Amino acid sequence: MPRAHGTLPAVIDEILSQTVGTYRNKLEEQHDELSDPATIPEAVALAKQMEHDISFASKGGVEIALRGMAAAAGVSVTPTGTVIDADALTVFKALQLLHSKDIDATLERYVTFDFETTDKDVETCGVVEIGAARVVHGEIVARFHSLVNPYRPISPAATKRTAPSPRPRRRCTATPMRMLPAPRRFTKYSRRFENSSAPTS
Repeated sequence: MPRAHGTLPAVIDEILSQTVGTYRNKLEEQHDELSDPATIPEAVALAKQMEHDISFASKGGVEIALRGMAAAAGVSVTPTGTVIDADALTVFKALQLLHSKDIDATLERYVTFDFETTDKDVETCGVVEIGAARVVHGEIVARFHSLVNPYRPISPAATKRTAPSPRPRRRCTATPMRMLPAPRRFTKYSRRFENSSAPTS
Protein backbone atom coordinates (compact mmCIF):
# COMPACT_ATOMS: atom_id res chain seq x y z
CA MET A 1 0.00 0.00 0.00
CA PRO A 2 2.75 2.59 0.77
CA ARG A 3 4.22 2.00 -2.70
CA ALA A 4 0.87 2.90 -4.30
CA HIS A 5 0.65 6.27 -2.50
CA GLY A 6 3.27 8.95 -2.32
CA THR A 7 2.11 10.65 0.85
CA LEU A 8 1.03 9.54 4.33
CA PRO A 9 -2.41 11.26 4.13
CA ALA A 10 -3.12 9.28 0.95
CA VAL A 11 -2.27 6.03 2.73
CA ILE A 12 -4.53 6.98 5.67
CA ASP A 13 -7.40 7.81 3.31
CA GLU A 14 -6.99 4.43 1.63
CA ILE A 15 -7.04 2.59 4.97
CA LEU A 16 -10.11 4.48 6.20
CA SER A 17 -11.97 3.75 2.98
CA GLN A 18 -11.70 -0.02 3.48
CA THR A 19 -14.37 -2.04 5.28
CA VAL A 20 -13.23 -3.79 8.44
CA GLY A 21 -14.93 -7.13 9.08
CA THR A 22 -17.95 -8.64 7.35
CA TYR A 23 -20.02 -6.14 5.40
CA ARG A 24 -23.66 -5.99 6.42
CA ASN A 25 -26.29 -3.60 5.13
CA LYS A 26 -29.14 -2.22 7.23
CA LEU A 27 -31.61 -4.84 5.99
CA GLU A 28 -29.30 -7.63 7.15
CA GLU A 29 -28.59 -5.97 10.49
CA GLN A 30 -32.28 -5.37 11.26
CA HIS A 31 -33.94 -8.29 9.45
CA ASP A 32 -35.67 -9.36 12.67
CA GLU A 33 -37.51 -6.04 12.71
CA LEU A 34 -38.88 -6.35 9.17
CA SER A 35 -42.57 -7.17 8.97
CA ASP A 36 -44.86 -8.54 6.29
CA PRO A 37 -47.34 -5.81 5.25
CA ALA A 38 -50.06 -8.43 4.87
CA THR A 39 -49.93 -9.08 8.64
CA ILE A 40 -50.69 -5.44 9.48
CA PRO A 41 -54.49 -4.88 9.41
CA GLU A 42 -54.10 -1.09 9.19
CA ALA A 43 -51.85 -1.41 6.12
CA VAL A 44 -54.23 -3.87 4.45
CA ALA A 45 -57.19 -1.53 4.99
CA LEU A 46 -55.19 1.48 3.80
CA ALA A 47 -54.08 -0.34 0.65
CA LYS A 48 -57.73 -0.84 -0.27
CA GLN A 49 -58.44 2.86 0.28
CA MET A 50 -55.48 3.77 -1.94
CA GLU A 51 -57.14 2.08 -4.89
CA HIS A 52 -59.28 5.24 -5.07
CA ASP A 53 -58.56 8.97 -4.79
CA ILE A 54 -56.99 9.93 -1.46
CA SER A 55 -55.55 12.94 0.34
CA PHE A 56 -53.45 13.17 3.49
CA ALA A 57 -54.32 14.89 6.74
CA SER A 58 -52.02 17.69 7.87
CA LYS A 59 -49.11 16.32 9.92
CA GLY A 60 -46.81 19.31 10.30
CA GLY A 61 -45.27 18.87 6.86
CA VAL A 62 -44.96 15.08 6.86
CA GLU A 63 -48.00 14.90 4.60
CA ILE A 64 -45.96 16.56 1.83
CA ALA A 65 -43.54 13.64 1.77
CA LEU A 66 -46.40 11.15 2.00
CA ARG A 67 -48.13 12.75 -0.97
CA GLY A 68 -44.95 12.54 -3.01
CA MET A 69 -44.35 8.92 -2.01
CA ALA A 70 -47.92 7.90 -2.87
CA ALA A 71 -47.93 9.79 -6.16
CA ALA A 72 -44.62 8.18 -7.17
CA ALA A 73 -46.23 4.79 -6.53
CA GLY A 74 -49.09 5.63 -8.88
CA VAL A 75 -51.72 6.42 -6.26
CA SER A 76 -54.19 9.17 -7.16
CA VAL A 77 -53.70 11.98 -4.61
CA THR A 78 -56.28 14.76 -4.94
CA PRO A 79 -57.58 17.47 -2.55
CA THR A 80 -61.05 15.90 -2.68
CA GLY A 81 -59.92 12.32 -2.06
CA THR A 82 -60.54 10.28 1.09
CA VAL A 83 -58.51 11.80 3.91
CA ILE A 84 -55.81 9.46 5.18
CA ASP A 85 -54.58 10.02 8.73
CA ALA A 86 -52.08 7.16 8.96
CA ASP A 87 -48.46 7.30 10.09
CA ALA A 88 -45.63 7.11 7.57
CA LEU A 89 -44.78 3.44 8.27
CA THR A 90 -48.37 2.31 7.66
CA VAL A 91 -48.47 4.29 4.41
CA PHE A 92 -45.20 2.67 3.32
CA LYS A 93 -46.48 -0.82 4.15
CA ALA A 94 -49.73 -0.14 2.27
CA LEU A 95 -47.74 0.94 -0.78
CA GLN A 96 -45.73 -2.28 -0.54
CA LEU A 97 -48.97 -4.24 -0.70
CA LEU A 98 -50.17 -2.29 -3.72
CA HIS A 99 -46.88 -2.81 -5.51
CA SER A 100 -46.68 -6.54 -4.77
CA LYS A 101 -50.24 -7.10 -5.98
CA ASP A 102 -49.08 -6.88 -9.59
CA ILE A 103 -46.15 -9.23 -9.10
CA ASP A 104 -46.90 -12.75 -10.26
CA ALA A 105 -44.37 -14.86 -8.38
CA THR A 106 -46.45 -18.02 -8.30
CA LEU A 107 -44.35 -21.10 -9.03
CA GLU A 108 -46.03 -24.15 -10.52
CA ARG A 109 -43.54 -26.53 -8.91
CA TYR A 110 -40.71 -26.14 -6.44
CA VAL A 111 -38.92 -27.75 -3.49
CA THR A 112 -38.81 -25.80 -0.25
CA PHE A 113 -36.31 -26.55 2.52
CA ASP A 114 -36.46 -25.87 6.25
CA PHE A 115 -33.34 -26.01 8.43
CA GLU A 116 -33.35 -26.03 12.22
CA THR A 117 -30.06 -24.95 13.82
CA THR A 118 -28.33 -24.93 17.17
CA ASP A 119 -28.61 -21.16 17.45
CA LYS A 120 -29.40 -17.99 15.48
CA ASP A 121 -25.77 -17.06 14.69
CA VAL A 122 -25.30 -18.17 11.08
CA GLU A 123 -21.50 -17.93 11.44
CA THR A 124 -21.24 -20.56 14.19
CA CYS A 125 -24.50 -22.54 14.36
CA GLY A 126 -24.87 -26.14 13.27
CA VAL A 127 -27.75 -27.87 11.49
CA VAL A 128 -29.81 -30.19 13.69
CA GLU A 129 -32.76 -30.95 11.43
CA ILE A 130 -33.57 -30.81 7.72
CA GLY A 131 -37.06 -30.79 6.26
CA ALA A 132 -38.18 -30.45 2.66
CA ALA A 133 -41.38 -30.57 0.66
CA ARG A 134 -41.96 -30.68 -3.06
CA VAL A 135 -44.96 -28.60 -4.11
CA VAL A 136 -46.76 -28.91 -7.42
CA HIS A 137 -49.63 -26.57 -8.27
CA GLY A 138 -50.00 -25.66 -4.61
CA GLU A 139 -50.16 -29.27 -3.38
CA ILE A 140 -47.42 -31.11 -1.46
CA VAL A 141 -46.53 -34.25 -3.45
CA ALA A 142 -43.52 -35.45 -1.43
CA ARG A 143 -41.83 -34.79 1.92
CA PHE A 144 -38.33 -35.27 3.32
CA HIS A 145 -37.20 -35.15 6.97
CA SER A 146 -34.04 -36.07 8.83
CA LEU A 147 -32.30 -35.29 12.11
CA VAL A 148 -28.64 -34.26 11.96
CA ASN A 149 -26.00 -34.50 14.67
CA PRO A 150 -24.35 -31.04 14.84
CA TYR A 151 -21.68 -32.21 17.32
CA ARG A 152 -22.12 -29.02 19.31
CA PRO A 153 -24.47 -27.86 22.08
CA ILE A 154 -28.00 -26.80 21.18
CA SER A 155 -28.99 -23.51 22.79
CA PRO A 156 -31.97 -23.58 25.19
CA ALA A 157 -33.88 -21.20 22.92
CA ALA A 158 -33.38 -23.47 19.90
CA THR A 159 -34.37 -26.55 21.89
CA LYS A 160 -37.58 -24.87 23.02
CA ARG A 161 -38.35 -23.68 19.51
CA THR A 162 -37.67 -26.88 17.55
CA ALA A 163 -38.51 -29.85 19.79
CA PRO A 164 -39.58 -30.84 23.32
CA SER A 165 -36.27 -32.62 23.92
CA PRO A 166 -32.83 -32.71 22.23
CA ARG A 167 -32.32 -36.38 23.21
CA PRO A 168 -33.25 -37.86 19.80
CA ARG A 169 -30.63 -35.65 18.16
CA ARG A 170 -27.90 -36.88 20.50
CA ARG A 171 -28.55 -40.42 19.28
CA CYS A 172 -28.48 -39.27 15.65
CA THR A 173 -25.28 -40.26 13.80
CA ALA A 174 -25.90 -38.43 10.53
CA THR A 175 -23.46 -35.56 10.02
CA PRO A 176 -24.10 -32.51 7.81
CA MET A 177 -21.60 -33.71 5.18
CA ARG A 178 -23.16 -37.20 5.09
CA MET A 179 -26.60 -35.64 4.77
CA LEU A 180 -25.79 -33.54 1.70
CA PRO A 181 -26.62 -36.25 -0.91
CA ALA A 182 -29.97 -37.07 0.72
CA PRO A 183 -31.81 -33.81 -0.14
CA ARG A 184 -30.43 -34.05 -3.66
CA ARG A 185 -31.78 -37.57 -4.00
CA PHE A 186 -35.10 -36.33 -2.61
CA THR A 187 -35.45 -33.66 -5.29
CA LYS A 188 -34.66 -36.19 -8.03
CA TYR A 189 -37.00 -38.83 -6.56
CA SER A 190 -39.88 -36.39 -6.06
CA ARG A 191 -39.45 -35.16 -9.63
CA ARG A 192 -39.74 -38.77 -10.89
CA PHE A 193 -42.72 -39.28 -8.59
CA GLU A 194 -44.38 -36.20 -10.04
CA ASN A 195 -43.76 -37.31 -13.62
CA SER A 196 -44.99 -40.84 -12.96
CA SER A 197 -48.17 -39.59 -11.30
CA ALA A 198 -48.94 -37.03 -13.99
CA PRO A 199 -51.95 -37.89 -16.21
CA THR A 200 -51.11 -39.15 -19.66
CA SER A 201 -53.08 -38.44 -22.78
